[in-house]
Order: sequence, then structure tokens, then C-alpha cells
Amino acid sequence: MKNLIEDRKSSIPISELNEMARNNLKWLIDFSETKYNDEIHVIANDIVYDRKPFVLLAGPSSSGKTTTSYKISEELAKRGKQSIYMSLDDFFINRENTPKLPDGQYDFENFKILDLDAFYKCIDDLINKHETELPIFDFVTGRRKKETRHLRITKDHVIIIEGIHALNPELIGTNTDFFYKIYICVYTDFIINKQSKIPAKLLRFMRRMIRDIQTRGSSIEHTINMWNNVCAGEEKFIKPYRETAHHMFDTTHPYELLLYSQYLTPLLEKNQHLAYAKELYEKLQFCDKLKQDCIPENSLLWEFIVKGVDIEKLY
Repeated sequence: MKNLIEDRKSSIPISELNEMARNNLKWLIDFSETKYNDEIHVIANDIVYDRKPFVLLAGPSSSGKTTTSYKISEELAKRGKQSIYMSLDDFFINRENTPKLPDGQYDFENFKILDLDAFYKCIDDLINKHETELPIFDFVTGRRKKETRHLRITKDHVIIIEGIHALNPELIGTNTDFFYKIYICVYTDFIINKQSKIPAKLLRFMRRMIRDIQTRGSSIEHTINMWNNVCAGEEKFIKPYRETAHHMFDTTHPYELLLYSQYLTPLLEKNQHLAYAKELYEKLQFCDKLKQDCIPENSLLWEFIVKGVDIEKLY
């Protein structure tokens, strides 16, 4: 199993994954976590070496951007480099001004959701004055708050900017020399047999379903109904710029599929009338199950599974 994962990171047979979870779960978890953390170490070293003041971290929905940003910040601190985190979400325009799709739904993947003038001003202030006032977006009201966050830096600080549109060339303009760019995603497929698999995109979908149920009060139906629009937005606004990144990596933790099998199977069983639900439910029947108590304290996976929340009670 070890050589299989190392040599074919983009394709893992579920039968082999199940066998490893039954016979050597500790190794499987350690391997998954180490693979991810090793990428963070490489990136932190690159940032220190390149001496660029800004880091742009992009990726599609549920790729793990927030946790990855904080982990890079932690690794930079170990190398004596101070850093500050900024989210592009705080530069969202008010919800009533958000572009809409033909079906009337808000197009949250659209690049025009960002207030570019406010972003440019903050970046210019940080470069020239070493301080700025950052906006704060309230997702409950769908509007920018009146208060701001004062940010002061030194010339030695690294500013980590995270968001789905972080690599869009319109965002950084002509200041390309100031930015180190990272793209993260889920690239690993899980193979059931020669005719069937759980593709990487479905793993992100499972991450998002579990996260939305626990943290955003969203029903599984709501998340499923949004997914096609989310994917279409990614193809149009996010993926075209991934090749511009200095570093790309896969945030898949092989054992996470077995966690989602545990927590999503009952929900999917009750909602098989929904798009994707029946297909995914049937595919998860090939997967063993793990509970969240096996997840290490500092794992990326806590971005999607909320620690201490009894997921079964949400069914």
C-alpha cells in the first residue's frame, strides 16, 4: 500500500485503502498527514528564499485554503519570519450587488464579487505606508461591516492572502514581482473497479457537504443544488490561472474518504432523490468507515469536520 500511494498519488484503489485502515491505521494516518505537512515545509522554505512580501493562495471550494494559510504562517514563524493573514472574502461586495446566474441564484464564484478598488488600496497602503484598514465582511448580513481591522506591518512581514480568486491576474495587476503564488486542490481519485471510481471532485464535494451541514446550517439539498454552479464557476474563474502558480499541491488525505463514508452515508441514504446522492451513496458502500476520534489534533481535516460536534445528531 505504501508504494502504491507514493507512486500513484492521483489514483488509490479503495480495496487497498480499506485493507490498510483495518491492518495499519496508524501508518495510513501518519502517511496522509506527513505528505501534506511536507508540502507546507517546502512552501515555507521557498517563501523565505524568494523574499516576496505577499503570498497568494488559491484553490477551488473545499480545497483547504484557510488551514493551509495558517499552517504556512506557523512554518514561517519557525523560520523567524513574521506573517499576517488576509482573506479575500472580506473584500466581497454587498450581497444585493452580487452578480446573478441565469436561474436567479447569486454567482458566488464570479470574480466580480470582489471590490477591487478596496483591495488595490489596501495593497498599495501596505507596500508604501506599511499599514492599512482592512474591511470586514459579515456573512450573516451579507454586507460589509462599518468597523475595519487595522493592519500594521514591517518591511520584513509576509502577507498571506487567501481566496478562490487569489491567482486571477486582474487581482495583482503589474505588481507581479511582489507575489509568491500557490494553488491547492484535490487531485486523487479513489478506484472502485475498472468501470467505477470516486473522482477527486467528489471528495471536495463531500468535504463541503459535511462542512456546510455543521458550520453553515445548510441542508444537504442546498449544497447539492449549488454544486453544479460552483463547479462551473471554478472552470471559468479559478482553474485557468492555476498554471501561473509557483507551487501546486494535492491536499488529499487518503484516509479522509473513510471518514466521509461514516458520516455522509446515512444522509445520502435519506436523500437519494437528489442529484449525485444516489450515485455517491452507492459508491460509498465500497468504503470502510472511520470516526473523527482518529483525526490528529492539528489535521487539515478539522476544516471540514468540526471538532466535538456529534455529526450523527445532525441527521
